[in-house]
Amino acid sequence: MQKHISKPSVMARFGIEKCNYSEFGHINVNFNIVETADYQSAPKFAHYDFDLPKTLHGISGLTIQSQTSAEALINGGNQRIYGYQLHLSTNQPALDQDLFSSIKAGQRFKKKLDALVEREGYAKDFATYLGYMMRVMNVKYISFESYSEKHHNRRWMNYKISEVPDLVEKCISELAEYAKWNIDTDKAA
Repeated sequence: MQKHISKPSVMARFGIEKCNYSEFGHINVNFNIVETADYQSAPKFAHYDFDLPKTLHGISGLTIQSQTSAEALINGGNQRIYGYQLHLSTNQPALDQDLFSSIKAGQRFKKKLDALVEREGYAKDFATYLGYMMRVMNVKYISFESYSEKHHNRRWMNYKISEVPDLVEKCISELAEYAKWNIDTDKAA
């Protein structure tokens, strides 16, 4: 049984974004700070007024977004997911001190990522890149926020960094189902 989170910790939240009327989609990994989590129900998220340790400032304003296309998903291979990087979230932060905290946090993690790449080698794919980023960000809680019937009942489960490749594959399978439907309707037209 996993130990419950009882102090502010970094959470990575996997999810997909489908682009309507397009063959493109995204796998997004958003970062939040959780105060507590029991892995059975929604965690208690830290808010702006929560007294966070300095090392956690700005993290909620960061996200990793990748892109894929129906063609890339169907052709398979190692390049199904591309165009990924750490950047500021479009949902957060507000244009005040949080923006500057997020920029500083992003720069700090980029330096740590560069040092990790120097020691362990370039990330050969999206899953490896995510594993590196989660290590340098000291992620303690990973969730897969699927709203499909297939995976929804496990959405608050805590995954390990070693399971990131499996989470990427789950996201890819959901995007592939959607992309296949889009391609089929395009061919029917």
